[in-house]
Amino acid sequence: MQLNGDSRSVDDLLREISELKVENAILRGEAERLSEERTTADVAKSALSAKALEATSEGVWIISPDLKTIDANAAFCKMLGYEKDELLGAPILPFFCPEVQSTFLTLATRFEDDERVIYDTELRHKDGGGVHCQLNVASLSDDSAAFLASCVTVTDLTERLAVEDDLKESKDRLSEILEFLPDATFVIDEHGRVTFWNRAMEELTGVLAEDIVGQGDYEYALPFYGDKRPILIDLVLNPNEDLEAKYSSILIREKTYFAVETTPPVYGKAIFAVAAAIYDSKGRVVGAIESVRDISAHKKAEQSVRESQARLENIISLLPDPTFVIDEHGKVTFWNRAMEELTGVRAEDMIGKGDYEYARAFYGETRPILIDLAMYPDLDIPESYAILDRKLGFISAETYAPALPGGGSFVYGTAAPIYDINGEIVGSIESVRDITDRKRAEDEV
Repeated sequence: MQLNGDSRSVDDLLREISELKVENAILRGEAERLSEERTTADVAKSALSAKALEATSEGVWIISPDLKTIDANAAFCKMLGYEKDELLGAPILPFFCPEVQSTFLTLATRFEDDERVIYDTELRHKDGGGVHCQLNVASLSDDSAAFLASCVTVTDLTERLAVEDDLKESKDRLSEILEFLPDATFVIDEHGRVTFWNRAMEELTGVLAEDIVGQGDYEYALPFYGDKRPILIDLVLNPNEDLEAKYSSILIREKTYFAVETTPPVYGKAIFAVAAAIYDSKGRVVGAIESVRDISAHKKAEQSVRESQARLENIISLLPDPTFVIDEHGKVTFWNRAMEELTGVRAEDMIGKGDYEYARAFYGETRPILIDLAMYPDLDIPESYAILDRKLGFISAETYAPALPGGGSFVYGTAAPIYDINGEIVGSIESVRDITDRKRAEDEV
């Protein structure tokens, strides 16, 4: 049977309708399945987002376009001291301290522009106190790019600011200490820029701190050497054998610590300089410090002492009486020519000897003698000494010295302590005279 000229039979049409129904059922079932999967995925995604929101240690604050709280995580609630129910739906402006509310309202106009806004502010805690924090604002949009809400990540800055305040206070204290150090001192960072130049350094070099702080490229070398070049402070940051060789008098040499004596050509006076590396809390070198002391007066004094000592040694050397000197440790520091002739012991064999070695030349053994008694008046010495005089620190005595060449001799000795400029005993001196002929003449009489 055919319908209205259609070549297909009724059976064929019924069969096609049946097949279309089946296809529609299949498509409808697939659509429902996809919808269920999408719904399940959305639920899972939402659950994961909520879980992540609560897991983060940062505060998260969701704000509606009309500036009301849509959501907030536990970290944010704890930060401000509120329960979540107290925040939901509440206008957000009262949660800002009064003095920053106008600033926030100005910034809020940028939230809908899909512009990320980051700024520091102060929120108000439930107890009325302020909470210093940083807000990181990002806009949330739907698939059509329509603005839905603002997601604000809130970072509590209270602890960080406290650390920064402590660090600043510590730096200020260090600056005060360095500022009032008697030694000229300056500091550079790891890039070689001057970060500190104290008052003593200004006086030493004539260069003001305001003119040098922040300068790099070895600018700090100019007051000492007349040109920009690496100096001692750079040696601790960047070891360099050629630079090290320019310092002929290195007193201390360690990896990141040097002490030298030198005379910079422009400064023109002898200085003692110490330089050391500066480390951060992780042990990384972040700069260096150098202190400089003018020691020209000290060097002149040392030279004067050396010249005075040389003159004294010349005088003692030419004395007709045998004379020797010991230091506070009992070591021989001088043994003149007449003493060499009396004892037969050369100065080169006696200088530097201690432990009463000098007594061996007179008595054949090591023991305290008259020169020790001058330095230590309470010292016990043999009774063989006939003390003749003792006044003003001087002591004189006669005794027999059996170890002297020729079978021994009678000697007359005079000893006295040696004092430094502060009145401290730093040694003693003894002069000896052979009185054997006089003793024999007295015995004959």
